[in-house]
Amino acid sequence: MEERPRRRRRPRKRGLGIKVLPLLTALIVVGTIIFALWHGYDLLHKIGVLHELQQKNEILLKENEDMEHEAKQLQDPKYIEGVAREELGLVKPGEAPYIH
Repeated sequence: MEERPRRRRRPRKRGLGIKVLPLLTALIVVGTIIFALWHGYDLLHKIGVLHELQQKNEILLKENEDMEHEAKQLQDPKYIEGVAREELGLVKPGEAPYIH
């Protein structure tokens, strides 16, 4: 019998592609989750800051409205007279002061 020539085995290519692919996929998934969580936290923080600023704005608008009302009163001679009489005890010329 005739011997057949032996075939040389080719060395297996030991590519990293098959082993790296699951690791790379896992890293991408974990990175995406971390990215989403970080931005979610950042968004919640910004919503909280926005809520605080809206509350401060409402308070300041109310204060501004009160000050505008007070400024209008201070232009009214009758209001000024009332404050002068009640708080300062002033009287018009010819009136007798009343002390209580």
